[in-house]
Amino acid sequence: MLIQFDAVLENFNSNLWGHHLVVLSNVIKSLNLDKQKRVLCHLNNQMVIHSGLMPTGTGDYYILINKTIRTKLKINEGSIVSVKLEKDESEFGMEMPEELSALLEQDELGNTFFQALTPGKKRTLIHIVLSKKQTDTRIKFALKMMEHLKLMEGKLDFKSLYESFKN
Repeated sequence: MLIQFDAVLENFNSNLWGHHLVVLSNVIKSLNLDKQKRVLCHLNNQMVIHSGLMPTGTGDYYILINKTIRTKLKINEGSIVSVKLEKDESEFGMEMPEELSALLEQDELGNTFFQALTPGKKRTLIHIVLSKKQTDTRIKFALKMMEHLKLMEGKLDFKSLYESFKN
């Protein structure tokens, strides 16, 4: 089911959270989401992003809109954005990079450790790989992540992982 509405781009003006779109509680109810609250968000009929709905504390939710998205859509605080939401049925709540997928298929132990992670940690690792533009770099980061998971026996230590990325 696809739910369409317009939302104003707002800003929390905080060091932690920035620009966002408010999604009213009645929209959330009509989507029949589970606990995860993961959605595919179609913005201005120009792009689709995988996103998580974050609670405002008042019964409504919001979707964070980072600078990259704002720049691509040419929107600023106060802009009205056409939004279409649908439940994200993907396995991880975001696109799985081919490079990481292929590595997980080949590395049984690494895959076992990866699958044992929480959904949020899986998304973080997937995001790290997706953020790299070149295939070679994606492969390198995916390999380092698998090495890290096996070395740490499935435990994820982000500080140590980022150190391995630097070396």
